[in-house]
Amino acid sequence: MKHIFVLMFCCLFIACSSDGSKSSFRQLPDASGRIDEVLVVMDAELWEDTTLNSIGSTVRDLLQQEFPGLPQPEPYFTLSYIDPVKMVPLLQRASNMIYIGTTTGQGLGSRTIQEYIKNLSPETRQKAEYMFSAKDVWAKPQQVTFVYADTREGLLNVLLNNEENIIKRLQKPENAKALRNAYASQVNHDLTNTLKEEFKLDLKIPNSFRFVKKTEDLFWVRQDIEGEVSNMMIRVIPFTNDSMYSGKYAIIARDEVGKYFFTDTPGSHMITDLRFEPIQETVKIDGDLAIESRGLWRMSKDFMGGPYVNYCFKDKKNNRIIILDGNVYAPQWKKRRPIRKLENLLKSVKMF
Repeated sequence: MKHIFVLMFCCLFIACSSDGSKSSFRQLPDASGRIDEVLVVMDAELWEDTTLNSIGSTVRDLLQQEFPGLPQPEPYFTLSYIDPVKMVPLLQRASNMIYIGTTTGQGLGSRTIQEYIKNLSPETRQKAEYMFSAKDVWAKPQQVTFVYADTREGLLNVLLNNEENIIKRLQKPENAKALRNAYASQVNHDLTNTLKEEFKLDLKIPNSFRFVKKTEDLFWVRQDIEGEVSNMMIRVIPFTNDSMYSGKYAIIARDEVGKYFFTDTPGSHMITDLRFEPIQETVKIDGDLAIESRGLWRMSKDFMGGPYVNYCFKDKKNNRIIILDGNVYAPQWKKRRPIRKLENLLKSVKMF
């Protein structure tokens, strides 16, 4: 056990400097893992205790919370677990890892956290409080996050009181992964240039998307994969009053966009399924505030539906409202990954 710990920590220490930056003299292998896959590393005695309010059950509940706005329950993350004493080089290539332990524990997972904390700079250690991350430790691109407290009771409180921060920290590299995945087909320069020249929006359209429709105020592209259709629908609307920047108007505007999405059934078009209340929050897009809406869509007179993510924000320079709508139709498949791709594509838009 001692030899395993020394070897494991030496690798970790050589790979990174005390502030978590990557050392420049190591050639790292490519990281592995699909979108939103997370490898949990913690001592078995903590993980295997799944009694009520235990650390093991709390970690599971935290990381497998239901992702918002999907028709069937799916968790935020697809989890894998490894006892640190069983860690092997292949698993060290996971692109997103989280170590969880205490600063007083004697297990390999906790002792790894303790040794790494010792080598943080005083400034980084003070900022860390209960969590910090290191980049490109054993692979590239990779994020290794450490969550800790002095005692088990303290660790339980950290997990219970910082759910949102921990989820956002783990989602950060997954957002970048979703974009890399979306652009694996490269950029469609013709569609990108059309959007830029005619709509004054800089959004790189992946080559896997094809043109569907363009009007004076609408731009629509879609991606067709076996059993899965992803749409990006963009609309620009002259800004006339402050009520246009509101959660209510965001839904009205997306339903206006939905009129362009119809089937062969007469009078059938896409509408927001208000049987399920939209989940809305304020986010930032290109430095400006935007209303993010998530929920379900359906056809008004047909049997089709799925999840959507929508952004409504004011383009102050051009005095207009921008509506960005991403929606997925994949009746046979899970929808978290495609909606996450659309989410990150749409949020990458730039205005000029």
